[in-house]
Amino acid sequence: TSTTISSSDQQSVVRRRVSENVVSSESSSSSSQVTGGVTSSTTPRVVSGGTTGPPSAALPPQHPRPLHTSPPGALRRISAWAVYLGFTLPSKLFIHWPVRLCYWTVQSLFAVAYSLLYSTSAAADPMRDLDQFLQTYSSNYPGLAHPTFYRGSYSQALNLAKQKLQFLLVYLHCGHHLNTDTFCRRVLSDAEVRNYISSNNILFWACDVTLPEGYRVSQALRENDYPYLALMVLRNNRMSVVARMEGTTLLEPRYVVDTLTRHYNSSMPYITAARLSRLEREQAVALRQEQDTAYQMSLRVDREKARRKVEADEQVRQKEALERQQELEEQQRRMKMKEMIPQEPDANTPGALQLVVKLPGGERIARSFHVDHPLSGLYCLLYTHPDAPDRFEVTTNFPRRVLPCNPPLCLRQNNKKQQQDSSGNNNSEQQQQSSATSSEQQQEEEEKVEEGEVEPTFGSFGIAPRTVLFVKDLDA
Repeated sequence: TSTTISSSDQQSVVRRRVSENVVSSESSSSSSQVTGGVTSSTTPRVVSGGTTGPPSAALPPQHPRPLHTSPPGALRRISAWAVYLGFTLPSKLFIHWPVRLCYWTVQSLFAVAYSLLYSTSAAADPMRDLDQFLQTYSSNYPGLAHPTFYRGSYSQALNLAKQKLQFLLVYLHCGHHLNTDTFCRRVLSDAEVRNYISSNNILFWACDVTLPEGYRVSQALRENDYPYLALMVLRNNRMSVVARMEGTTLLEPRYVVDTLTRHYNSSMPYITAARLSRLEREQAVALRQEQDTAYQMSLRVDREKARRKVEADEQVRQKEALERQQELEEQQRRMKMKEMIPQEPDANTPGALQLVVKLPGGERIARSFHVDHPLSGLYCLLYTHPDAPDRFEVTTNFPRRVLPCNPPLCLRQNNKKQQQDSSGNNNSEQQQQSSATSSEQQQEEEEKVEEGEVEPTFGSFGIAPRTVLFVKDLDA
């Protein structure tokens, strides 16, 4: 019995074998290309049923489907979001940000503890802190250019900027921060940044926040990140912060220059107003000083005038008092001279003289004297006469002789004593030296008065019984 295969079954078997042969031929051709060998894909295959021939003669070639295909655009976006939400975002939320927050918290706590433990007091020496910062900065960045640091405390920098109406740029340095080294090497050493600070006369102050002075300034300025820059200017008569720059934005020199330029230009009106206000105050002070100077000069002139007036009044008063005293003394002297005029003798008395005295004004005085009377009696008579001159001399007609007609000796002695008293007030030493000689002269004059040898008499001078005498005014 012979087994018979249907035609449909034969075709399926042939199709399966052909596909297997095609796959095997492709794999062999690819391997032969790699190894450099040459194979023939036209080898006849034996087909069931006793027929032979190429594969394409039996069935068309069948190409296999690629193993990997690219997904469409929507699927690609969905997959990206899935990766971000499933891996990237959780890693940031639960790994990166917590680690960073813990790091900065621990670093801040360590800095605070270090400043509290190793700082002697809150009011440490600012200059020592600044010197330590400058030495550390120079050792960390040797030969690196930087803006000129102000060598003084923060308070001194504020006062200097306020006094000279300058901008103050404060830099807080934190050596432990990751961006500090980049900022110092890239920004502070930049020529454009340094030229801008120096050309605009900006005062640059810097300090490390780990030092007491820097920590105190950081607490006052309330920084949040490092590096930190603060631009300060005088506003409303106090130094105020007009610009804050901190964090990673400061790592670009162009950004720093642009920010400083913008805030510098916007804050210049405050400087201009402060300069005008200060100029007005200085002018007002100068005007007030000029007015005070003029007032003081006027006051001195008025005081000088008042002093001179007081002195003049005092001199007038003294002069009047002296004149009154002289008048009183003159009255007393005249009264005393009147008492010293000798009495007139009778015409029949032996030795009586009849004298006629003519005054310069033409008046005639007739008077009788005795030959034994002193000539000082005639002087007292003429001196007490209202029409007689104060200083005079008496002469005879012919022959012309001048009578030794002087005041009485006692009056002359009194005058000498008064002159000595007045000169003694000015020259006490000379008075002491001449006191001995004056006392001796006074004793001699008293002795002469007692002996009657000093005052001449009418008889001793040779006056005739009837004589006309003339009075000459010595002041005329």
